[in-house]
Amino acid sequence: MNAGMKNGRLERLGSRLPSPSLVLSVAALFVALSGVATAAGIVAYAKHAGTADNANHLGGKTAAQIAATVHGPAGPQGPAGAAGPAGPQGGAGPAGPQGDKGDKGDAGAAGTAAVTIHTTPYTLDPGTDKVVTGSCGPGQKAVSGGFDSDGSVSNLDSRPTDADDGWLIDLFNADDTSSSGLLYVVCLG
Repeated sequence: MNAGMKNGRLERLGSRLPSPSLVLSVAALFVALSGVATAAGIVAYAKHAGTADNANHLGGKTAAQIAATVHGPAGPQGPAGAAGPAGPQGGAGPAGPQGDKGDKGDAGAAGTAAVTIHTTPYTLDPGTDKVVTGSCGPGQKAVSGGFDSDGSVSNLDSRPTDADDGWLIDLFNADDTSSSGLLYVVCLG
């Protein structure tokens, strides 16, 4: 008998059937490889999941955007709400046109002068100084004072009295002859 022959059949090297473990491992490899391919197809398809197929028919708008534009018939008028708080005051408006000239009014009652001027005469000997005081009327207050002179008289001091009811001026006569004049007191009241 020939060494390559056994029971009338040619025995070949490597012509044996695969073992069950080999069949199982090849099947597992096939399933594993097809799972990766399937997953790759799902991921590629998932990239298009942001836009549904029917969104292209709706002008690229979502269902929520379309629903927001759809309105039914108006319902009945609801009850009036409570008054809200007052708003801030607005700015001043523009000036209006000038009005017509009004009628002449009646003459008012005679008033009293609120300001009066009181005078006090004085005389100064040559080369002397003297404090001259002028007084206001009862209930009046002095607001100012001054003097005039017929010679070379000057003032050294000018101020209201301590009670504010008159004015005093310290005057000096620089002439060789006597000088005279008036002291003026401006009073209110």
